[in-house]
Amino acid sequence: MGSIGFGCACLPTGQPDKPWVCGARNIDLDLRVPDRKDIRTTVKEVSGAGTIKSGRINAPVGDTWTEVFFALEGSADERVRIEVHHGDNIERVRPCVPDALYSVSGTGSCDPKHSAAIIMG
Repeated sequence: MGSIGFGCACLPTGQPDKPWVCGARNIDLDLRVPDRKDIRTTVKEVSGAGTIKSGRINAPVGDTWTEVFFALEGSADERVRIEVHHGDNIERVRPCVPDALYSVSGTGSCDPKHSAAIIMG
């Protein structure tokens, strides 16, 4: 079980008349393993301020925290980095790749057997 912390916050624009970009109150986020389409990520449970919406993380923008439990499944046991990203590209959201490595459950058939945690806010 692992965890990370980061914020879903408004970003400065660099423009004096529009100092911050905050178009959305909530952001839909996905988890993936960069450059590894053979590893499947599955959101199992969300607690705190966020929710699961159609299998994705729906996290509020602001100071609240969301804890996400997920599984990584692939053909072999290994440790990988994950990326939290906004797959819709509706809002300008920077992807986040934490320094931590997470365990992939190598099942050959991608049975969910290992879970990890990610803390977002």
